[in-house]
Amino acid sequence: MRHELLHKFNFGLDVFVRHHKRLPNAWNVNDAILMICIVEQFYGNLTKSDKDLIKRLSYTCHGNICPVDSIFGSIAGQEVIKAVSNKFVPINQLMYYDSLSILPTDISKIIKENSKLKINKYIGLEEILGKTLVKKIRDSNVFIVGAGAIGCEHLKNFCKLGIGSIHITDMDTIEKSNLNRQFLFRNSDIGKFKSTAAKEAAKRMNQDVDITSYQLRVGPETLTVF
Repeated sequence: MRHELLHKFNFGLDVFVRHHKRLPNAWNVNDAILMICIVEQFYGNLTKSDKDLIKRLSYTCHGNICPVDSIFGSIAGQEVIKAVSNKFVPINQLMYYDSLSILPTDISKIIKENSKLKINKYIGLEEILGKTLVKKIRDSNVFIVGAGAIGCEHLKNFCKLGIGSIHITDMDTIEKSNLNRQFLFRNSDIGKFKSTAAKEAAKRMNQDVDITSYQLRVGPETLTVF
């Protein structure tokens, strides 16, 4: 089953890291083959489909994607609160999460692309998706309706991914009660329009992204704008 194979891979990854003092290099065929050998050494022969999955996990475990990091960052933060408060029961089990469906299908092309990667702020993303897909992300246009709790999370993720052009609209202004869940805002932002303050915070995260803010309702009267 999928979760069992993910567990086998992570066990093998621990062995790999302890021996080599590093993660498998991104889209490195030799490291991927070594990962298969390690897993088979402890768990027996793998099927072809299992080997293909181990390879993909090995190819991409060196990279990182901000929205996925956010999921595990929030879980880790929750566990820290449990630990320091001694009030709630901590997680006492293993949990694996994978998004293999987002990976490109042309493996040979990505391996070739990865051999030419240069250090840049998007290299973690390129190590997973390849330069071609990352360029498509960089050339994308996104429209966000609302700069509340969900809108702030979307805007942060889109900025970290490097989406080229973002438009965000929200008619509301920031109140003190918003600060506990709308993390882009600070005390100094109280009274400002949410879309304007969110834009300013997001631009501090990534200057590459072009962000336009509005204070307009989305409806028939703004069809000419949106």
